[in-house]
Amino acid sequence: MSGQAVPSLREEPAPGGLVVEHGHELEARPFDVDVVLPRLSPMPHRLQLLYFPDCPHWRLAEQRLGEVAARFGLSIEHQLVMTEEEAERVSFRGSPTILIDGVDPFAEGDQAIGLSCRIYLTPDGYAGSPTLEQIAAVLDRE
Repeated sequence: MSGQAVPSLREEPAPGGLVVEHGHELEARPFDVDVVLPRLSPMPHRLQLLYFPDCPHWRLAEQRLGEVAARFGLSIEHQLVMTEEEAERVSFRGSPTILIDGVDPFAEGDQAIGLSCRIYLTPDGYAGSPTLEQIAAVLDRE
């Protein structure tokens, strides 16, 4: 394949050992870097923070989620959960709960659903909110 002109609109290395640049035809040549693949799944479009008013940690979760959401150009929906019935309906595993497109990325199978305080395992131990890095990581992989 060496010596052939390759038209492309891609800026990252292309599969098959080609390097192409936006708007230009370049000679095909092998490269020594990993192939950069485009993101296959869309960015999440719906972030929700579920909480109850007496929760001592929902404001910290809101602040962290807000900071990460801003990095991704997303907004946050706030949802108060006031009754056990509401908790059951939205699979509320305690306050605060973060949902990405309706899914709780921090859910563990044995967590009870109901009106309770929630704790998260962080690199520094248990805390009332995931860290900025944990939130960014789940947003980036969704």
